Amino acid sequence: MRFMKARGFIIVFFVSIFFNHLSAQLKSGIIEYLVEFNVEKALTDLEKDNYDDFAKSIAIQKFKSSSDHEIRVIFDTQTSLSQEYVNLENDNSKEGINITRLLSGKDTKVYKDFSSKNTYLDKAGYSNVLISKSPFQWIVTSESKLINNKVCFKAVNERIIENSSGKQSDKVIAWFYKSEIQTGPYIFNDLPGIIMELTTNNGLVTYKLIKIKSKKGQSKMTIPKRNIINEKQANKIAKQNVKSLLNNN
Repeated sequence: MRFMKARGFIIVFFVSIFFNHLSAQLKSGIIEYLVEFNVEKALTDLEKDNYDDFAKSIAIQKFKSSSDHEIRVIFDTQTSLSQEYVNLENDNSKEGINITRLLSGKDTKVYKDFSSKNTYLDKAGYSNVLISKSPFQWIVTSESKLINNKVCFKAVNERIIENSSGKQSDKVIAWFYKSEIQTGPYIFNDLPGIIMELTTNNGLVTYKLIKIKSKKGQSKMTIPKRNIINEKQANKIAKQNVKSLLNNN
């Protein structure tokens, strides 16, 4: 019994050393995140809303048919690019809307310039422009925990989401570990390290880091040269697109 415990400790110890060594040596590579949708919470929240039975039945169907999604962050010492990864063999996009994919940046590429600390969104429906995103105003707490044998610190952010449907508040909770590479999944960055876990959409969506791969000799990434608009301008375009769509129908 003691031998088994000692063996387990040795395995964990060397895995931890390898992970720490890899993180310290990271100059370029790929980070893989699994995105999960909390169906139970979504169903519970739905019961609190005053939707009619037909609308609820449609929502329940979409919630239950949602599936996990994957996001990959490609990075070097100057830039990172976060984008969705769709496995063609398991792609169920033809079967309808995947809520998980929709809430985690469907058809959106997110560029982070480490030197200027600017974040740019390349979104479907916004031709020939990049959207400049305002930085997150994180509050880094003293709370910490081990995730994959890394000491991670808790950071929180209260943000306002504005889209064609209006405005709503969202509490974001991130767990990150300190690193020279400062990035995370989708639009979530601006922390002094790599995000390991993150919960957003008021607890409905969770991102979990599942793999980091170092990639030597990776081609230098560049941010597309396009006209830059801010989030306010992007929201105005979105509202115009919705209005145009409704008028055409």
